This record gives sequence, C-alpha cells and structure tokens, in this order.
Amino acid sequence: MCVAALLALFLSNFLSAAQQAQGLCPDGTTTFSLTVYTSAWGGEVSWYITDEENEELYEDDGYTDNSVYTYEICLEDGCFVFHMHDSYGDGWNGGSFILSTEFGETVISGALENGTDGELVFGVNAWCPVYGCIDVNSINFDPQANTDDGSCIPFVSSNLPIVLIETNGQYIPDNPRIIAHMGIIHNSSGVNTLSDSLNNYDGQISIEIRGSSSQGFPKKSFALETQNEDGSNNNVSLIDMPAENDWILHAPYSDKSLMRNALTFELGRQIGRYTPRTKFCEVFINGEYKGIYLLMESIKRDANRIDIANLLPEDSDGDELTGGYILKVDKFTGSGGGGWDSDYMTEGQSNNLYIQYHRPKGSELVDEQKQYIQNYVDEFEDALAGPNFADTAIGYAKYCDPLSFIDLSLINELSRNIDGYRLSTYFYKDKDSNGGKLTMGAWWDYNLTYGNADYCEGGDIDGWEVQSGCGNDNPFWFERLKDDEVYENQMKCRWTKLRQNEWSDSSITYLVDSMTNLLAEAQVRNFAIWDILGTYVWPNVYVSSETHQDEVDYMLNWLDGRLGWIDSNLPGICPEGCMDVNACNFSPSAMCDDGSCDYL
Repeated sequence: MCVAALLALFLSNFLSAAQQAQGLCPDGTTTFSLTVYTSAWGGEVSWYITDEENEELYEDDGYTDNSVYTYEICLEDGCFVFHMHDSYGDGWNGGSFILSTEFGETVISGALENGTDGELVFGVNAWCPVYGCIDVNSINFDPQANTDDGSCIPFVSSNLPIVLIETNGQYIPDNPRIIAHMGIIHNSSGVNTLSDSLNNYDGQISIEIRGSSSQGFPKKSFALETQNEDGSNNNVSLIDMPAENDWILHAPYSDKSLMRNALTFELGRQIGRYTPRTKFCEVFINGEYKGIYLLMESIKRDANRIDIANLLPEDSDGDELTGGYILKVDKFTGSGGGGWDSDYMTEGQSNNLYIQYHRPKGSELVDEQKQYIQNYVDEFEDALAGPNFADTAIGYAKYCDPLSFIDLSLINELSRNIDGYRLSTYFYKDKDSNGGKLTMGAWWDYNLTYGNADYCEGGDIDGWEVQSGCGNDNPFWFERLKDDEVYENQMKCRWTKLRQNEWSDSSITYLVDSMTNLLAEAQVRNFAIWDILGTYVWPNVYVSSETHQDEVDYMLNWLDGRLGWIDSNLPGICPEGCMDVNACNFSPSAMCDDGSCDYL
C-alpha cells in the first residue's frame, strides 16, 4: 500500500449526539463537508472514500484547474479510508483537501505529495488501527501510528559521514537563506554514530532550498555556505574535499539508484575533466532523519574547481578583460542573473538561444566585460555557422576547445541526458594568456539519465539524445560541429579510446558496484522513510523495483544496451597506428594509437 500520509482520528467523543442530530444526513449517519482544492493540474486529481469492507462510498474526478469543489458526505460509525489519486503520477502539485464536520472542525486534511496513490485512515466514533513504527527512537517513527507494524529501524551507526543541521525552529525556504548550524561526523574508522564528536565541521552555515522541478519532491536539496560567526566566508574542507565555502546537499529522490550524479561526475574525473567532487552522507535536520544525500561542490571559479582567472571589476581592458567567465545555457531559475539572446536560433528554430552569466554574476560584471564576452561568443557562433567553419585558422577551432565539446556530447549521449545541451550546460573562458578558448564544463545535473526519464525518449537505449524531442531547444553548436568530418572522426577516436579504458564495460560496472556496496547499509534507512520503491516518481521509466538492488540492476542493464548501441552506431572513422613521431613506424594518418610503436 502506497501511503503519502497516514493518520487516524479518534472521534468517539468528538461529536455529541446533539451535534449529530443537527446534521443534514439520514438518521444513524454523521454529516461532513469535503472541500477539494485542485491546483494547476486539476485534471489529474481524483479521490474516493471506502469503508471497512472496501466498498466505495464517494468519489469524484475530472476537475477543472485551480477550482474549488465542496461536497456533503454522510458516514455511519466505523473506519474509513480517504484515497487520493493522480493520473500523471507526480502528486497533486499544490492541490489539497479538507474533511470537516458540519460545524467546521477539521477531521482530516492533506494532499498527495508525490506519486500516483495515497491513503489516509480516519474513524467516525470508532478506534481505527493505523499501522507504522511507534518507537520514538527509530528513524521511521510515525507520530500518527497507533499500532506497531514491526517496521522500526533504529539508527545505530553509519559507514557514511553524518551531517546534522539545526535551524532553531526556522523553516528552510527557497530564498532568502537562513542562518543555521551544521555539524559533520566523519571518523577515519569509517564507523560514525550520533554520539560522536562533530569532528569534521562544527559551525555556522547559511542554507536555502535549491533546484527547479526537484523542489516539488518531499525530499529537498539545499545550497549552503560555511560561514564564520560574522557571516563572512569560512573556507573549510568538508569530508576530505578541498577547502571552499559554497556547497550543495543534493537529495537523490526520483533517482532511486541514488548514484546517477555521483557516477557521472566520477566518469568525468576519470577522463581528466573537472566535475564536482561528491561524498555520500546521511542527513538529519532538527533531529529528524532525512536519508542519503550527496554533499558536493557547487560550480564556481576556484583553483580546485573551475581553475580560471579571477575576473575583477577593474579588469576592463587588455588581457585582464579576456578571461574568468563562466556561462551557461539553463532555466532562468538558477543563480547568476542576466545574459543575452544569441543571434542564432535553437536547433528547432523556435526561439533564439539565451546565454546566461553564471560567475561572475551579471550584477558583478561591468559593461566592458559583458560586451567583451558577448562579442567573443558571437564571433564563435558566426565562425561555426559560416562557410569556413572547419578551417582551423578562422573557423570554430579558433574560439573553442573541440575536445571539451566532444566529451560533453559523449557523456550526454552515454547517459541519454534529456536535459543535456539545452539545460545545466556550463562553459567557461579563461584569459587569452592562459589559452582563452570556450571550454565546456563543469558537467551538472544528471538525475534524469541512464533510462530514468519517461519523455523525450529518455528510456530508449537507441537513438541520439541530441536529435530527440527535447533536442529542439538545444544550441545549434553540437549538430553543426558534426558537419566537420575531422570533428566527427575525433569524436569516434575519443569514444574508442575511452571504451578501451576508463569507460569500458568492466570499469563502469566496477564503479556502480563500488557505490552499491558503499550504500548497502544506508539505503535501507533511506527507503524506510522515503517509501518509493515500486512507486512511480516523476519521471521514472522503471517502477517495478522492490529493492535498491533492483534499481541498480535496471540501470546496469540499460547501460549495457546503451553502450553497445553507441559502439555500433557512432559515425566517423578512427585510423589506428603508432602516433609517436619518435617511433620508426610512426603513422601520420593515425588518429588512435594502437600500441604498435617500434623504436628499434
């Protein structure tokens, strides 16, 4: 039984005989008023009420968006279940209901927070058993339960670091950030208990909810800053990651493997790309267990993150003006602020591409800097769209690092990232004296990957994501680049090389198995409080899992099919041979070294 919320109301002494006599219902029944608020997706909302024999007594559906409906409900004494349903499977999206007496006293109220179905138990002049964990010391303690179901899971220790956040009674909003306290327990022994000292961090933070569509999930992700008591930046190393002050607590939710982001970022690091470092941990907020999180680096300029020059407001001419920019193609809800419309349409020719400032933020850039970086990107796009785009002297290669575009394309296609190219796509430019070309990265946001999206062909193992239904919003860059035979061959060679080493079947399986073993203990606790295995969570393709291992096996099987399809369908040629000019059998036409170099 999928339970979005579960509570019992004991009304034995709640309604007096005199009150019941004043109702509008037949003798022997009690009058209630039901009000349903439908929200923006009212057409997906439905509900029904059943009695102890599971007989359906009342129901309704087919609502109009953002409308309010009121019903008179007549019930005899007994136990009942209020069933909530959402036809799309992503909850009521702000919709809710209230069941109250004819005198306005609330009996039950709530909403389907996520998924397809939920139930609430209530009684009319009856005691109704509500099953759950009734041990207050367990992580899955249910304050509404009155009958123990044997599901209690105590938190004894964890092999993952423990993050403890205290907000002093404050709600954590989307914006602005609030001041809170964070402690981290991270013992070298690999065994962490709640009674251990806060030996990794013990200090002030500012914190807010982060994300866009993910904010609709009950398990929230957070952005936080480690601070000194005066609010200034406190650059510290958290869980063995390089010292900094901006961090993300990512909450895997619709990704029931819990590891899609961590896996992708590790695949990037293995091929020499900077991707955010990550550490799995277990999180408590105000003493309440919140499950497995991924503590990770945010995207910003830093010697240990995107290692480019620090662009200052006074850098308005010469070489100082030419670098230190991080840009992105993304939704407008993220940080950064401001940008410009490209002169070129997106792939689907529906609108001009909008390019955003990320770091420095738009408000921190002076006019000369905004004009410089816009002109540079304009020149790159003009060169790419022009007739001589493949010319190494005056074409696209003059302005960008082609290999970074290749690597981003390959990871987006390997993972079938439905948001790839068009969202969460970051790129940067360092000063001309440091190379100064547009470079793709850091990679970001790979939750809806590896077969975990039921739209834009996200579950298919065949086909190119860049050409999917979501591809219409992509920059034209990636498809245009493939018109260059040299670029296409370079991509083929890069894929061939990676498949022989870092991205081989065995290497990827080893990474997944390592993360699975690391999470084996904690995932039991995570899914005890987020009971979503076997339940649709937007936008899952696979929903029939019973265990975390089922989710991992699904992802591995999907990856096996996807890798094989790309192996067989990636265009281009990759001439092999000895690529060392010092070898006697050096092959100038070779694009992939076959290990045959002979020096005798």
